[in-house]
Amino acid sequence: MGFGHRPVVIDTRSSTNLPKGCYLSEKKVMFNAKMTNTGYCEPSAPCLCATKSCAVCPSGSFGKGGAEGICTECPSGKPYTGTDGRHTGAVAISSCSARITCNAGYFLAGTTSGRKICKKCPFDKPFTFPGKGDNNCTAGLYCPAGQEGIGFQGGDHRDDGRCQEYITDEAECKAAAKYNQQDMADLGIGFYIGDDIEDAHDFYSDRPRGCYVDIRSRELRFNREMTNTGDCTSENVCLCARIQKIEGVCSECAPGTFFAGGTVPLEVVCAKASCNPLFELGIDYKTGECEINVGVVAGATFACIIYISYVCVKCWKRQKQIILQKANKDFYTNFENISRVNLMAEQRNTSWLSDRSVPLMADVDEGLEMRPSSSSFLSMGTTASPQDLWSKLEESIYQATAATDFLATFEKMLFVLNSDEGKEALAGKKQVLLSIISLKRGEKHTHSGKAVWTKEVAQVFGKVLESLSDA
Repeated sequence: MGFGHRPVVIDTRSSTNLPKGCYLSEKKVMFNAKMTNTGYCEPSAPCLCATKSCAVCPSGSFGKGGAEGICTECPSGKPYTGTDGRHTGAVAISSCSARITCNAGYFLAGTTSGRKICKKCPFDKPFTFPGKGDNNCTAGLYCPAGQEGIGFQGGDHRDDGRCQEYITDEAECKAAAKYNQQDMADLGIGFYIGDDIEDAHDFYSDRPRGCYVDIRSRELRFNREMTNTGDCTSENVCLCARIQKIEGVCSECAPGTFFAGGTVPLEVVCAKASCNPLFELGIDYKTGECEINVGVVAGATFACIIYISYVCVKCWKRQKQIILQKANKDFYTNFENISRVNLMAEQRNTSWLSDRSVPLMADVDEGLEMRPSSSSFLSMGTTASPQDLWSKLEESIYQATAATDFLATFEKMLFVLNSDEGKEALAGKKQVLLSIISLKRGEKHTHSGKAVWTKEVAQVFGKVLESLSDA
């Protein structure tokens, strides 16, 4: 016909001489948008007809197909197709039914035509449960004791792809906007919720269907006709519908948390609780109560009894250690003279309440056998000066790392104290010697970890102190 690419002119008339829809007139492409013209296709106004194609039969109807296939409405006594009444594309009358059952998250509502349909539950009451009646939408989610969960998925905002399920109701759109508004504001996507949110768009490929936020205008929009075909984008952020979960809603509480069971709005969260790890096994994830570890408590009680008994026995034995008591009395009497070695701190670290090592001295008459030392130190003799002799003895004590080192040094002291030179060398050294020993007696062997201050060492040291007292 040769009319080329020309702009379409909208025909708003209601003419009896011109056809409805799309036609040519005076070399212009006209479109009677309101479909109010009633004329026929004429040579002066030829029609531009649509290509005939097949369409899926809507819910409540069926089509047998064929060259002249048409959709036939289901009988009035069986007006529904599919279990939820929303099934499309039925091919036989056997698909028609008298009753429908709504899926989870939908409720049964009536229409002006008398037919009932399944409608989506409100955004703030997205759940339905069997046996609760037709209109049973609720916000309450039930989880048994010791479990938590969230009863829906979706209900969020997204800036890519498409919603799993779109919002189809204006009130639900506003409710979803209020739910997401603070979260989006935190992301720098603030927007306004007006009274009229309809976008008045049809078949826009750059706008999503349903509920969305127009970032350019910062306004909430709703595509009421659900005809837009665009994806969710950073310029048009979709607000998606909530979908009720059917399986796997509730799961076990995490360790250290509990839930007593019951119904709460939308989401069940297990609460945190703490137990004393020393005496309690853990938390009962159903009640939140801590379970007492009977074994640990009984063991601790028994250990306390044993320890108290041990302390009492030790105290009784100490009453017999007369030499030790005398030495300790001398030590504390002269405490101020040896404070420079910080003896008080050492005494706290080796308190009789916490240190079970061998005492400073032991009974000197418990079968101690004096042995000549094989240490090379004995080769020194008594020919050295008193000061050199004491320096050598003092150095040996500081360098002692094992019980045998202490024994060799103390036996040498006893040996030199039998001579006048030895008595002169050790004269007045008793308090200094006590100070050094108080620092060394708590040490352990470097490799074996055994105590270097043994009962045998304590016995020999007791003899040294006796000899110093007589010197």
